[in-house]
Amino acid sequence: FKGALENSLVRFQEYNEPIVSKEKIVEFMEEAHVMFPVVWAALCSMRGVELNEERSKHLVESKLIQVFFQLLSLARQADDRRLAHWAFVQALASYGWGIGKKPQNIASYWGNTCSTGIRDGKMKDMAKNLLPRQIVVLSQCNECTLCYDNVQRGEERKQQRGGISNNFLKATQQVAIEVNPYNNTALRCSH
Repeated sequence: FKGALENSLVRFQEYNEPIVSKEKIVEFMEEAHVMFPVVWAALCSMRGVELNEERSKHLVESKLIQVFFQLLSLARQADDRRLAHWAFVQALASYGWGIGKKPQNIASYWGNTCSTGIRDGKMKDMAKNLLPRQIVVLSQCNECTLCYDNVQRGEERKQQRGGISNNFLKATQQVAIEVNPYNNTALRCSH
């Protein structure tokens, strides 16, 4: 895990494969259903899992996965030794999904108990000298383009044949930073 984390943070490698396969999660879910029948039934009831209802059959699988992860979230409260590990896993998942700082720092009922500061500190501990190593990797690149995604707030909307749209592409192009060679010393920063 540490090596994969370092490669993604330092070398910007992307890992599309999940660490735990879906088949393995399904196996764990089946075991949890047998081991904790009362809690499982209560959580299914809270999530509105209706196994015999035809109109919501397509939602059952995703709801059962939610129940399983909620059960894992409850397990962290039963054993405080798991708390730090589980919170860090959830914080890293939120980081990977692009969840912002404010919702990450709010303790939701899913059990996010690791703030962004703690998460970033742990990542620095696991991947030593993170910034200098990133600079070394990036300095070997000739060019880089930085573009902010989803910049559409506040852009004027246009009426279009029964619908509305905005200047999303135009706005995104406006905030795109031009390609600059890395050997341009005017762009260097101290941190």
